[in-house]
Amino acid sequence: MLPRPSAPASLITLCALSGVAGAADYSKTVWGLVSGQVKVPAQMETNVMGELVMRLWARPPGVPADALMFIYTPKVSTNHWALMLVNPDGKAGEFVGARNLAFLKAARSRDGQSANLYQLADGMFKGLYLMDT
Repeated sequence: MLPRPSAPASLITLCALSGVAGAADYSKTVWGLVSGQVKVPAQMETNVMGELVMRLWARPPGVPADALMFIYTPKVSTNHWALMLVNPDGKAGEFVGARNLAFLKAARSRDGQSANLYQLADGMFKGLYLMDT
C-alpha cells in the first residue's frame, strides 16, 4: 500500500516542459492513476521480484502529457517512489498541485542539458521535490 502523498517521501518528478496551459491541478488525477484508485490499466507494467515496480501510461487520461511513468521500490520503503511525465503540456506545478515552488538548485550537463530542482511549498505533494528538465 502506498503512503499518502503528504507523508515525507523522496519524490522526483521529471518534467520536460513543452508549453503553457491555464491554471490547472492534475495532482489528484496523477495520484489516482499511480495509486490504482482510478482503474485505468497501464500500457506497460514491470515488477522485478517485488523490488522495483514500474508502470507506464501512454497519453494518460485527464493528464496533458505524452506519458506518465511511476517507479516504486516497495521493498526499500513505501516512501521510495517517483513520477516522470514525458512532454507535459503545462507548468510543472500544475501536475503536482503546487502554486509555489521553492527553487533549490540548477545543474547543467556537459552536453548542455539543464535541470532545476525545486521543493514544493504547497499542494497535495507539499514538501516533496520536483525536477524539471
